[in-house]
Amino acid sequence: MPGAGGNTHFSSMYAAYGALPARLKQLLAGRNGAFTYGGRTGAQALLNVEDRDRPPALHPMIRVHGETARKSLYFDPGKILYIEGLARQQSDEVIEELTEKMLQPDAACSHEWQRGDIVIWDNRCLVHKAAGDYPPDEDRIHWRVSIKEPLAKSRAPESARGGN
Repeated sequence: MPGAGGNTHFSSMYAAYGALPARLKQLLAGRNGAFTYGGRTGAQALLNVEDRDRPPALHPMIRVHGETARKSLYFDPGKILYIEGLARQQSDEVIEELTEKMLQPDAACSHEWQRGDIVIWDNRCLVHKAAGDYPPDEDRIHWRVSIKEPLAKSRAPESARGGN
């Protein structure tokens, strides 16, 4: 743990989606965002050299949670390059608007880390960020475990399984 700071901020992307005006929900529906480390700033100095020129990952801007079926915004202003299907200027304008709307005050919290803490969150509907308020010469080391959703299994119809 660093001597000071090092907290993590969390915010609900369900709340972010819910706060979007109808025109933005309609505009983003069915569109992908192109995401990469460094985003539009191109700040990739912390990446390994072989990872700096990777093509962006495309993700739906509006996600539907696989278990809750609730919609959430998929957005990270530090990683997004553009929104597919929009002219560059419109994409930039929408990104700026999303940056302003993504953090809803009543849907955010911060965790002040203590040695031995375990925090569990669902990356499918939350965004998180280190506060960046700790001394740069001190380490902030965390262990991360990810539990991935199982791949969709093709299921034979019940009649083929002799279902009940």
